[in-house]
Amino acid sequence: MPDDGGTPNSITNPNHNLIITMNEQTVVSLEINGTEVELKSRRESGSPSGWALIAFTPCCSLRTTRIHIPSKLTSFASAIAAAVDDYEDESVDQLESAIKSITLDHDM
Repeated sequence: MPDDGGTPNSITNPNHNLIITMNEQTVVSLEINGTEVELKSRRESGSPSGWALIAFTPCCSLRTTRIHIPSKLTSFASAIAAAVDDYEDESVDQLESAIKSITLDHDM
């Protein structure tokens, strides 16, 4: 158990005296253009959004920490879609929703 008295799956944010429970879903896998894409997130206190996100595609991995800015979120989702040769707005929207579900939606 952590020294902060929290649960085994929690961390204390030293800047806010806040215990963050780590029981959040932080991995999602989806199919875009017939290709599996895996998204993994984790809380990262030094990042602008409070999150780090990595997208794994067959040809590359992409990482961002600026998903709190709508234009950056769209650009990141578009880059993932491009990595699997899918340039449809519907795919970008699907990726944005999946990204939010494992990051920003936990902060609401």
